[in-house]
Order: sequence, then structure tokens, then C-alpha cells
Amino acid sequence: GICLVPLYILIWYVPDVGKEGKLAYYILLYIFLMFTKTALFISTRTYVVFLSDDSQERDSATVYRSLFSLVGIISGMAIHGQIVAVYGQAQFDPCASSNGTNSTNASLQHVSLEEVKT
Repeated sequence: GICLVPLYILIWYVPDVGKEGKLAYYILLYIFLMFTKTALFISTRTYVVFLSDDSQERDSATVYRSLFSLVGIISGMAIHGQIVAVYGQAQFDPCASSNGTNSTNASLQHVSLEEVKT
């Protein structure tokens, strides 16, 4: 887990290079991030086999690992929701257009279909 911390921090760093350089930076960062996560997850999941010779104990360890993983995911979603709420993103209306109407199908030019056909 500690190996992932610098990679997660680097996600928020934007290098001062052109568009192609930023694309290459984020592609390489994504590759390193996925490689590190895969190495970490495979190693933690395969250790369960070596914990005990008893299959019930191995199953119990797998259940606990899955339970704590689920708790971590739910906690992460709750924390993310609190961060979004603090910055007021919940009040943002994605369907509102610049002229004040509130419709997903709103048009800024207000050109009717009949005018477009002619």
C-alpha cells in the first residue's frame, strides 16, 4: 500500500510540458499505477493459501479480507461524498443552460426544426 502513495500524489501533479508530453506522462503514470496495484493485489490474495493447512481458516481469512475491502470502499465513497458536498458540487445543475432554461434538450440559438429544414 505504501508504494501507491507517491503514485496517487503524482496523479494530481501536472508537468509543464505540451499536450503530447502530458499525455505521455499520464500514460506512463497509469502503467506504473496499474503495475503496482496488480503486484500488490496478487501478492496479498495469494498469501491466503499459505496461512493455514485448514481450508475453513483460509475461507474465514478470505471472508475477513473481503469484508474489510468492502468497508474500505464504502468509507472511500462516503469521504468522497463529503468532499464534494463541501465544495458545493451537489448544487450544480448540469441541465441548466446559459440563458436560464432548465432542459436537457435546450438549444442556445432557439432555432426551430422547421427553420432548419428549409
